[in-house]
Parts: sequence; C-alpha cells; structure tokens
Amino acid sequence: MTVLLTLLFVYVAMSLIKAGKAEGAMHRDRMVALVIFMVINVIFWACFEQAGTSLTLFADRNVDRMIMGWEMPASMTQFFNPFFIVLFGSIFTWMWVRLDAIGKNPSIPMKFCPGHSAVGLGLLGDHHRPAVCG
Repeated sequence: MTVLLTLLFVYVAMSLIKAGKAEGAMHRDRMVALVIFMVINVIFWACFEQAGTSLTLFADRNVDRMIMGWEMPASMTQFFNPFFIVLFGSIFTWMWVRLDAIGKNPSIPMKFCPGHSAVGLGLLGDHHRPAVCG
C-alpha cells in the first residue's frame, strides 16, 4: 500500500506540475507550491491525529492533572483543543468580518503571523519548564 500511495502521489504531483508548465512559469510555480503544501498538509494531519492516542497516553503517564484535590482524567485533556477552536474561531470570524467591513481586513499571510507568534511563545514557555517524568 505504501508503494502504491507513493506512486500515486508522484503521478499526481508530476501531472500538476506538467499542467502548470503548459500554462506558463507563474502557473508552474503555483503547482510546485501546491505540491509542497500537499506534503506539509499530510505531515500536519499525521501529527495532529496523535492527539487522541499518543498525547492522551502522555498526559496519563507524565502530566500532573490534580486540580484542587480532584484528578482530571487523561481523556478529558482532549476537551481543550475543540473548546478553544470553537471559542476563538467564533471571535476571530467576527473580528475578520468587522475588519473587512471597514476595509482593514489583513491579508491571509498577515493573519498567520499572530498565530505563529503565539505558537512560538507557547513553545518558548515550555523550554524553561522542567520535564516531568513518570
């Protein structure tokens, strides 16, 4: 299956790039970028899907989940990601619509900047925290 899927990906990637070349340099470059984003997308989702398995096991074995005398079940840690997606997704959707109405809606790359900065700050904070091992 791995060989079949790899060959299928190579075929699709080459077909996209070939079709882009036929349309000119700009379209070729866009197809190359699309192929790169396809690979990044697969890697992202492969890592993201670890949340329900590997990260729950990690939380169970390595995270102090005691909150004022109550121990949060490891499975409950799965609540936070969808909660924050719904909460902040709603806030940001409202904000982008309002900014668009006044002509101040930033470009998509500019919208990525605060998100990546927040992730970087979060990782920086983890760098100084001692590891907890079970």
